[in-house]
Amino acid sequence: MNVPGMPAQMSPWTYKQCLTPKEAVPQPQQGEQPKECRVVKKNVKGGTVSWVAECNTTEGTLVSNGRITYKGDTFEGVIQMKKGGMKVTQNLSGRWIGPCNKEHAD
Repeated sequence: MNVPGMPAQMSPWTYKQCLTPKEAVPQPQQGEQPKECRVVKKNVKGGTVSWVAECNTTEGTLVSNGRITYKGDTFEGVIQMKKGGMKVTQNLSGRWIGPCNKEHAD
């Protein structure tokens, strides 16, 4: 994650998430996402999914633009978030580790 003006950048972190063709947009871990968020635009072209999401917070609207490309068992992408004058870029990468649990699959 890159936050301009921040003296030390954040360390990478890892988490598991069930992604399906129907739900191909990665979601923040529970507790990280403001309650009032919605995807306002989504486009799928080949193995690439792009989206725009808006979250209403007490400090204003947070807008995020994301793009992720799936290739075989891996993916790479980027999410750019903006709220007011603050901009954050989050780079994503991942790999398939097995089928989703039935409780998470569609």
